[in-house]
Amino acid sequence: PLFAMPWIGANDIKGTQLGIVSVPLLDHMQNETVRATFLLGLQSKFLNTEINMISKRFWPTVNVGLYKRQVWNGSCYRIIDGHVHGHTSYLQEIGLRPVVSIPWYKEDSQFLFNIGWRAGGLKNYHGICQVGEGRINEPFFEMNVLRLYKDIRFRASGTIKFAPSVLNSVYDYNVVSANISGTLPMKFLHSRYSLGLEGSRTRGKKTFQLKEVYQPLRTFVPGSGGGYNKNNFSLIGDEYLFSILYGDTQARFKMSWTFPIIRELDKLWWLFYMESLNFSTFYNYGGAWYQNSSVISDRLVQAVGSKIDLLFKNKGVGFNASLGIGKVSTNSIEVYTSFGFDAFF
Repeated sequence: PLFAMPWIGANDIKGTQLGIVSVPLLDHMQNETVRATFLLGLQSKFLNTEINMISKRFWPTVNVGLYKRQVWNGSCYRIIDGHVHGHTSYLQEIGLRPVVSIPWYKEDSQFLFNIGWRAGGLKNYHGICQVGEGRINEPFFEMNVLRLYKDIRFRASGTIKFAPSVLNSVYDYNVVSANISGTLPMKFLHSRYSLGLEGSRTRGKKTFQLKEVYQPLRTFVPGSGGGYNKNNFSLIGDEYLFSILYGDTQARFKMSWTFPIIRELDKLWWLFYMESLNFSTFYNYGGAWYQNSSVISDRLVQAVGSKIDLLFKNKGVGFNASLGIGKVSTNSIEVYTSFGFDAFF
């Protein structure tokens, strides 16, 4: 069975996306499932589509995806009559993405290895950038680790992507990223405390215009690595929380503390079961910079904030709707809202 749900993305080439995401439910009698995503830009009229077939009939698990999507390519600048004009660049990509997933369990640790290949064609769709148009062959390797030690939950992940010149006539680059975090439950207010560190860097002779990007409050932007649960919308303020720093290297230190205001709402509203109402506060410190930057500290920003989250479920899929307040460094206070869901495909 498939459960199709409405989904709102915070940004595409001209603004908000609206669409449908189908989530396979838990059904151990089926060895193959199909997941489909259709997102239409309300202003751009661009239709992002992706169809995935996941097969668990044999070992290991195989996931093959066909897609047509926007790819954010950063900002380009051109000098006209002595004035600098900036334009946001987007590429259109049509491609195939097969992935082989290999799980491994050892005592209190879980490992998941993904080996895949991105094969597609890109062309300039919007903006003045002429970098990054052509065919791409990008093998990649991902590793995710979950470790339980007493009451502490450790998570770590790493990704290596590379598009060498031997496989590409247009591209020659590599990307390395890593993420590690720990979550500790506390008896005080039944809260939990989390610490994390992440970073990535892009190197190569022939790369996209967009290499690495940093946002104080991560939101969904095509090609930036956001996901279904990263949809933030500014309500009040100058949008410093949504500001973007570019570079070929980026890193972030993150810290958060969460506790339930109401632990068990135990209410059924329409199709959704209201689970809990939580309060959380966060601190981020990081930024993006270029390899040859002389003073990296000038590219680092601090962001703090708090939010209230309503958590609810439908058939095993967890949703959240939030109202938050925050600020970046010494800038003014901003108010934002967010919506998203966590689905285990």
